Amino acid sequence: MENNIINNAERMARAASLGIGADIVIVVNSSDTQASFWQERLTGDDGVHGSGVVLKKDAIVLSVSEALWDGEAGNGFGTLNGFVEAAMRAGELGVLDMEDGLDIEDICGAMLSFSSGKTVFMFHNAGKGTRVSPLPAAEANSKPNIRLPGMITVTDTEGTRSEPMTMLEAVLRETSVYAPSRKERLCVFWGDQVILNEENIDNAPAFPVEIFGEVVPLNEGISSYGVLLPREDGGIAQREKLPLDEVRKLLPPGSEEVCRSIGSFTVSFGFLEALISMPYNLEALKRRKGRSDTDPDWWQPLTSERREYIGVMRAKGVPPEEAGSAWDRMKELKEEFFTRAAPETTGKPLVGASNVGRDSYWWDYGQNRFYLRNTRLLTSDSLEGRAARVFFGVAEDKWTVDSETGPGFSSEDSVIIASGIKRGSVKNCVIIDSEIEEVYAEDSVVIGSRVIDLKAYGSLCYGVAAREVNLMGGKVLAHVFVPGERLPVEMRTDIARDGTKDWKAREGKGAFVYDNLYTYPEIARMMSNATIKDVRKARNIFENGMRERAFPAPSARVKELSSRRGVPEEEARMAVARRMLAFGDVSSFTARGYAEIFDIQGPCALSRADRELKRLTGENNGKEDHDGEQAYAKGQEGNT
Repeated sequence: MENNIINNAERMARAASLGIGADIVIVVNSSDTQASFWQERLTGDDGVHGSGVVLKKDAIVLSVSEALWDGEAGNGFGTLNGFVEAAMRAGELGVLDMEDGLDIEDICGAMLSFSSGKTVFMFHNAGKGTRVSPLPAAEANSKPNIRLPGMITVTDTEGTRSEPMTMLEAVLRETSVYAPSRKERLCVFWGDQVILNEENIDNAPAFPVEIFGEVVPLNEGISSYGVLLPREDGGIAQREKLPLDEVRKLLPPGSEEVCRSIGSFTVSFGFLEALISMPYNLEALKRRKGRSDTDPDWWQPLTSERREYIGVMRAKGVPPEEAGSAWDRMKELKEEFFTRAAPETTGKPLVGASNVGRDSYWWDYGQNRFYLRNTRLLTSDSLEGRAARVFFGVAEDKWTVDSETGPGFSSEDSVIIASGIKRGSVKNCVIIDSEIEEVYAEDSVVIGSRVIDLKAYGSLCYGVAAREVNLMGGKVLAHVFVPGERLPVEMRTDIARDGTKDWKAREGKGAFVYDNLYTYPEIARMMSNATIKDVRKARNIFENGMRERAFPAPSARVKELSSRRGVPEEEARMAVARRMLAFGDVSSFTARGYAEIFDIQGPCALSRADRELKRLTGENNGKEDHDGEQAYAKGQEGNT
C-alpha cells in the first residue's frame, strides 16, 4: 500500500511536466466571468493550450459557462450541456471547424469526431460552495478558487508570479494520471475533492459507463453514502443511502464487499452520443431548461428493476407515474445503445465500477472542518501526511520553504511556505503565502493573510488583512474585499458549523452568524460582479495603508450592526459581546469593562452593564446560549 500511495502522489505531482493528462479539458463554470478566468489561468501564451503547470502543454482547454441555463441543470444535464457549450467554444477558438446553423446533434457530432482517439476530461465548477462559506465569497464567489497549500507559477496579463494552488488545480493535478487509459471517453470529475488512490487504475474500463468507488467495510456507516453494489455478471448496481440490511439484500450471496461511490464517472463516446440524442435530453438541451442528476435519473434506473426504482423514488416524494416514465426512458436508451451503438456488447453489463483502493485517501475541501483537517495533513507524521507533502510539493527535510523568519520566531512541526514571520511561535500549523509580524498559533491554518498580531488555536485564518486577529477554539475568519469599499468585510463562523443551513435560513435570506454584518446570500450578491482581479486590486489598496486603517471599535460596531439588522442597540451589543468572548478578543467581561468597551454612558452605566452581562451568561434563565443565536433570533426575523 505505502509504495502505491506515494508512487501515485509522485505521478500526479509530475504529470503535467511529463506531458501526461487529458487531451481536451472542459471546465464548466456558473458564470461567464469565471469561465474567462479559468481559460486564462490554465492556458499558455495562445490562450488555448495548457500552460504546463497543472495541465500538459498540448492539452486543449475549453472553459465554458452554464449561465444561460434556466435554473439548476443538475450534474446530468450539466454534463451534457457542458459538452455542447465546449463544442461551440472550440469553434470560437478556432480549434474545431464548424459550419453555422448546426443543430445540437450535429454540433456534438463534430465535437465527437474531433475528439476521436483523444481523452476528454470535464470538471464541474458550478455551485455556491455553501458548506465551505465564507471562503468562496473571499474568492469572488468562486469555490474552485479557494486556495490550498501547494505553490505554483502563474502567468497572465499581470505578469508571472508564485501563487497558492487552487482547489480546481489540485483536482486537475490528481486526475491527470487517469488519462492515458481512457481514450475516447468523457471523464467527469467534481472540483472540490482530491482522491489519492491506492490502486493505479491504469487498465481501460471494461464497460460503457464507469463509476469510481472506494471499497469500504460493510457496516452501519455505509448508510450515509451512495453505494456501488457488485453483480454476478461483473457489473454494478448504483443505490443511494440505503440501510445496512437493505444493502445486504442486494449483494450477491456470500459477498461482503461494497464500494462507496465517489461520484466521478466516465462514459464511452458511444454512450455519450446516445445520451445527447435521447429525445427527452435533447429537448432539455434545446430549451436550456430542466434538471437531471446522474445518480437518481441515470445510474439507478439503468441498474434496477422498474418496480424497485418506483418504490425508491416514491419514498423521495416522486409520483409513481413520473418515476415509471423516467425508468422507461432509460430502458429505451439502453436498448437502443446496445442495438445501434454497441451491438457487440449486447447482453453484457452497461455500468461497472473502478475501485480506487480500500486504503485510498479522500480529501474533501468542500466543508470548513474538512478544509482545516485536510490542509493540516501536511504536518502529520503519518503515511497520509507524507503523501500530502509529496502531492503538494513539500520536501520531507524542509518544511519551511521560500520564507523569511526572524530570530525571535520558533516553529514546531509546522509547514511554512512563501511567508514572512518576524517573531512568536507556531506548532502543528500550516502557513501559506502570509506575512505576520507576531504570531502564537497551534493546530491552525493561515492562508493568504497579512496580520500584525495573530493568535490562533485550532482555527482557520483565510485571506485576512488586519492589525490584530484572535481565533480561539475552532473559529473561522475570512475577509471579503468588496471592490470600492474602504474596509474588507469580516465574515466569521465556526469550523463545524453547517454553512448550507445558514444560506437557507429565513426563506433564503440567510442567517446572521455571530456579528457578521451580512448573511451569506447578501455578501454573495455584493460580490456578484466582482472578478478575482478586482478582489486582488481592492486587497492591495487596503494592505498598503493597513497600519493607518483600523476596524470599528466595539461601540461603533454595535451601532452599525443595529442599523444593518434593524434591532435595538442592546441586542446588537449582545451579539458583539458574544463574538468577542467566543473568538478570544477578550478573555472575560466585568461590568465596568463591559461599559467601557461599549461606551455605555451615564450614572446607570454599571447597573445596565451588569444586567446585560447576566443576560449574556444566561444567569436570568439558568442556561447559556453558546452560539449566540437565541439572544438575537427575534432581530433576525423579517430583517435582511
